[in-house]
Amino acid sequence: MNNKTSFYKEKAIALLTSKYQKPIITLLIFVIINAIITAISTATGPVIDYADFTTSPARYPFIYFLIGIVSFVVGALITYALQKMYIRIARDENYEVEEILKTTYGEEPVRSFVISLLMSIYIFLWSLLLIIPGIIKTYAYSMSMYIANKDLGLSASLCITKSNELTSGHKFRIFLIDLSFLGWYLLSILTFGILLLWILPRHQTARTLLFEEIYEGQTIVEVKNSSNLDELERLVH
Repeated sequence: MNNKTSFYKEKAIALLTSKYQKPIITLLIFVIINAIITAISTATGPVIDYADFTTSPARYPFIYFLIGIVSFVVGALITYALQKMYIRIARDENYEVEEILKTTYGEEPVRSFVISLLMSIYIFLWSLLLIIPGIIKTYAYSMSMYIANKDLGLSASLCITKSNELTSGHKFRIFLIDLSFLGWYLLSILTFGILLLWILPRHQTARTLLFEEIYEGQTIVEVKNSSNLDELERLVH
């Protein structure tokens, strides 16, 4: 793990020190929502016979299919809302749990769904070429929800395109942050997942700190380029 990765991790921990209450409450609420959806899906879906590991058809196929769609949509909205929370944490800004919950349906929810849908399709298609291209594209699109939060006027496809552009040359840095938390995720198994309530905020805040650096760096470059163009235009005239 390089020093830069350690910097993001340490800064994330510093930002969250004595401030875990709100992210943990937010995560718990979303976990409960997902648990309810999963329970309905299990109750209406196929029955697995563990004696011979055979699977029967879904008990209520239409409801099972509908719940699958609901699960995907809710997952997309939650991902968007959580990214907003991590941006607030990375900037050391105050926020309320209610604000993050309202974000799930208050800020262009259709766009969040379309971003997740397009990402899933693209990553699946790239994975057909072999697993490595799929992993690479997963990291290429990893800033999509972050960009969606930064620019509410940007379309879903443009959020993904811009993520692909901004992560060029930075995918390995994002991967190193993910890799550095692997041990913690394995350790969380021993706590039946309870430890994840502390690990997820640290991990995603560290990622968001890197996203902020990449995005702001790009913005600075764009401003400089714009200034140069303005100067050239004045010289021409």
